[in-house]
Amino acid sequence: MNISELQNDIIKRVLSLQDEQTLTMLKKILSNSAEETPYTLSDFENQLVSDSISAYKAGNVVDNDQVFKDNDAWLEK
Repeated sequence: MNISELQNDIIKRVLSLQDEQTLTMLKKILSNSAEETPYTLSDFENQLVSDSISAYKAGNVVDNDQVFKDNDAWLEK
């Protein structure tokens, strides 16, 4: 898909949207990308990142394959 096709597809999808919250979010995303300013994390998001880094450094991680195995086992119940 070339740029022109992508633009047309996006325009069609945006024109069909009726949800004000989604449109507001899209406007914000497009405004940020046009200004090329980095996204600023909220305090909550910063805390989640810090907690995740701490957990990783402490070795509190689960192998990706194990996560899928656990999910599969849970889904079979």
